[in-house]
Amino acid sequence: LPPSVWEEIDKTTLYSAGGLAVMSAAIYTMALNGRAQFDDLSNQDLTTVQQLEDLQKSTNNKVYLSATMGGAAAGLYAAALWKVKF
Repeated sequence: LPPSVWEEIDKTTLYSAGGLAVMSAAIYTMALNGRAQFDDLSNQDLTTVQQLEDLQKSTNNKVYLSATMGGAAAGLYAAALWKVKF
């Protein structure tokens, strides 16, 4: 970015967007781990239908949270650039 653009960006909002994006990616990675456990037919830790349903619910909640945080990160990024004159 040109120096003048960098000076106009609301850095607190930009850094908040970056932090939310990182957290969103981390939570999505946790959801992918839950999905791998769900799909693993040799997983001895899941022995009942209720355990599978609980894991599925937990995994889905992580995906929803990750998507929400990703959307918030995109909104904050846009807000950080809102006043910049290109």
